[in-house]
This record gives sequence, C-alpha cells and structure tokens, in this order.
Amino acid sequence: MSRSAGKLWILAIVVVVLFCRAGAWQLDRARQKQAMLAESQKVLAERKPLPLSAASDPARKTAYDWTAGEGRFAPAPALLLDNQSRGDRAGIRVYRVFLPATAAPPLLVELGWLPLPGDRKLPVIQAPSGPLHVAGLLAPPPSPGIAGSQATPQADGNLLAIGLDRAEVADALRMPNLAPRVLKLDPALKFGYARDLDILPNTLPPERHVGYAVQWFGLALAVLVIALVLTLRRRRPRRAAAHEKIPDMNPNSTVPARPDPMQPGPTKPDPARVRRGRWILVLIFLLFFGSIFGAGVLRFSGWQPQGTKVHGEMLQPAIDARAVVPRFADGSDYAWRPAERLWRIVVAPAAGCTAECQKLARDLDTVWQLFGNNADHVEILWAGALPADAPDTQSRRVLLPTPELLAALPRVNDPAGVPIYVIDPNGFVILRYAPGTDPGFIRADVSKLLKLI
Repeated sequence: MSRSAGKLWILAIVVVVLFCRAGAWQLDRARQKQAMLAESQKVLAERKPLPLSAASDPARKTAYDWTAGEGRFAPAPALLLDNQSRGDRAGIRVYRVFLPATAAPPLLVELGWLPLPGDRKLPVIQAPSGPLHVAGLLAPPPSPGIAGSQATPQADGNLLAIGLDRAEVADALRMPNLAPRVLKLDPALKFGYARDLDILPNTLPPERHVGYAVQWFGLALAVLVIALVLTLRRRRPRRAAAHEKIPDMNPNSTVPARPDPMQPGPTKPDPARVRRGRWILVLIFLLFFGSIFGAGVLRFSGWQPQGTKVHGEMLQPAIDARAVVPRFADGSDYAWRPAERLWRIVVAPAAGCTAECQKLARDLDTVWQLFGNNADHVEILWAGALPADAPDTQSRRVLLPTPELLAALPRVNDPAGVPIYVIDPNGFVILRYAPGTDPGFIRADVSKLLKLI
C-alpha cells in the first residue's frame, strides 16, 4: 500500500469511528427515552399516590412517581420556561413554587402552557389562591442543556428562563431547599392552564433518535465504500515498458538510444486494469441498486420494519362512517369536522360493564395524556354509559350507542370484552383492537398516525 493510500485509510477509519460513535449515542438515547416512557406509563396506569415529600427524595431524583397532597402556592415569582411549543404554536410553560402542608420542602409545580403573541408580550400570570389539593406526576425537570437556566427577572417580577437547572432556579428563587423534582399537575384539576403529562415535550422521541442513528451508520458505510473505491482506482499496474530495457541501436554506445517519438506505443489494454474497472462498476451498481432490489424483495414478501407495523387489526377496506351522525347523551349531533384533523379512539361497551370499563377509562385517560403536545388532535368517544369513577378526561365525548354507530364498528359485541377502534379525521374506521390490548400499543399506533397531520 502506498503512503497516500495509507493516509486515506487512516482518515477514513477515524471518520467511520466518529460516525459509529454518534450512531451508538443516538441508539443509547433512544433506549433511555423508551425506558423513561415505559416507567412513566406504568406510574400513570397505577397512580399510587406518594406524599409530596417524595419530590425531595435524592434517591429518586431521576425517577417518576404519582403524588398527591395539600398545601398552598408560595408568594414567590412565577418561573416561565421559554421556547415551549404546543401543537404548532410557540409559548411558555408556567411554574410556581408550592408549599406542602406537611412542612415538606417546597417544589415547583407546572401549571400548564400559555401561548405567546407575535410581539412576545408575556401574559399576566395569576397565582392560585387558598389551600389547594394537588396531584400529578413527579418528574425530573426539563434538561437545561448547555445554556443553563439563565433566569431573567421581568418587569412584573416573574422570571423568564430557557432551562430548569435546579441549583440556578433555587438560587434565583432564594429557596435553597427546593425539591429536585417538579410536579406535572394532573390535567383533571380545575386550576392552571392547558397541560398534559408528556415527559418528553419539545424534545426528540425515541423513534427520531433511531432514525438519526441509521443515518450516522449509513454515513459510516458510505465512507468505507468511498475509501475502497478510491484505493482501487489509485492502484495502477506497473507498465511492462517501465521495467524493460530499451534496445540499444548503437552497439558502440554506452547510452541507450532514445525511442522514436513518432513511433506509437502499445495500445493493448492491461487485463488487470480492465478487471478492476469492471469490479468497481459492479460495486457501484450494487451500492445504488442493490438496496432498491432488497427493498423490493422485502416489500413483496410482506416484511415490514418494526417502526411501521401496527399492533391493531388494520381494517381492509376501512369502514366508511362519514354518513353516520353520532349523538351526544343530550341528543345533539356530533360532527366529524375533517378540517380540524382529529383522530378518534372509540369504545362502545355493552350495558352492565363495570370493572372492565373502569380500567378501560383509566387506561384511555393515560393514553390521551401521554400524547403530550398532540393531545389536542385526539378525542375519545365513549358510546354508552360512563363508569361512575371514570377520570375526567378533557377530550372524552360521551355518545349514545345508536344502532348506526354500532353498525360501523365491526364485531363490536365481542364476547371477550370491549374492543377499541380508531377513526381517522374523515370518519373512516381504520383500526380495531381486540379486548385486553395493551394501551401502550394503542398509544404507539396513534402516535404514528398523528405524524400524518
């Protein structure tokens, strides 16, 4: 190997190692966030409340717990977290310090999200007054990133920050014993602003990290292929003429005679060079067309990557329910409203459903809250009697189980239990989930559908 080829491969190996490390980091972040989602989903499904003092437990400062308790909000400035989006709108998240009645350390409570106008004029933030009952999800604060918190006092006395670093926030609020975890307030509580229990707002989901990892590994492979192609093209066979002694035309001369410049050189191509050129063409052909051929084989064999599979039964063809006019419990009409791009999760339990429907109502409430910023694009349609202790899900609409609506839901009277359906924004029933399906599967499928809007 020549010196230049050696330098080329050293550079290529360094770049490949860097790209592979970047891809491995993205995969690790995807695993971490998937574990965070699984832990928070389990906590939301069980909702076993701990006292508010759990927020200051140093052993669980990165864990998730459900908590509830009494207390009042401190007469301290509100903390406004900037650069927070909800749907397609920019805004702020409002935090206030809450003082538990049990003399536990104070903690930050996320009251919700507020939009910002084009001139970025901050809204007036009112503090909830009086003794209050709070409940919600204890979670680590949003990562401040490399910029830190940088809480800046505003004209109204509140603090505007671009991150939540516990030490910097405690110093800005003059509360050194501030709990390391924040309380994401239960959306069912009547005070505060628009909110959800999404633990990954304004950040990348696990699926996006996996996509970036694939890109980094693909770049590493491309660098290897380019280095190989350049190495093969730089290798030149030694010409036989360079090693052959030019014949001496003058036997008495000690200096070889110069070849006649008018004499044409050999034109026969070197077979080794021709073979290398052909192999390079084959390699390029496989690189660009082999992936297309492989994708075609996988497509027609019925294989699909894990990220594109659905856990429910894809109805083929979809059931057209556009002509069905669902009715609310008070007899008024429920319109599909395609322009609003709403996805519906529909259940139609039979009369007398008790324990199963209670669990189903809690599971669907958890699923809806985990949609986070996209929760406004999902409605839960409950066709039938609602359990007495069902959570107060903001997006739930209670409908009458009319014969027309039930006819649009295939195999709705399942003896195994209550099936779940997904209806697209136009009114087509596209998915059916068997009774007892893991609610996490429903959330995963609908999250993919939400990316289409």
